[in-house]
Amino acid sequence: MGTQGWVDILARWLHIVSIVAWTGGSIFIANALRPALGQQKGESAALVRTAVLRYRPIVSIATLIVLISGFTMLAVRISYVGSGNLGLTYSIVFGIKMLVALVLIGLAHAGFARLAASDDDDLSAASAVAPAIAIVGALLVMLLGIALHRL
Repeated sequence: MGTQGWVDILARWLHIVSIVAWTGGSIFIANALRPALGQQKGESAALVRTAVLRYRPIVSIATLIVLISGFTMLAVRISYVGSGNLGLTYSIVFGIKMLVALVLIGLAHAGFARLAASDDDDLSAASAVAPAIAIVGALLVMLLGIALHRL
């Protein structure tokens, strides 16, 4: 296996691990931590707010790794097939995946910014990113990634 093969394997591994860290943490906070502590103001809300804000750097690092590794995988693919031979289907699926991913990234970071800027411990600020939309969006991006791998 040549250097390109190892770069591709490393990029895929980093891509998947970063997505799992980001998505898994988001699912845990949205579907386990928040419901367990309730939606009220006070100490429980402060704990959820603290957990979400401590999770923010992980999301930022994971986002950066996902973007870099994703474009690295694209570069490796282009090096194998040539930029003119990606195909229309691949280009369309890649474009849709990037659009959905960028919307999710924007929503996540906007939600974190809104929560960080809030003065109280009202958990409605943490709801800026609807968990259902985030989960469905993440699944869509993953399925599009699998489709890209098969094209």
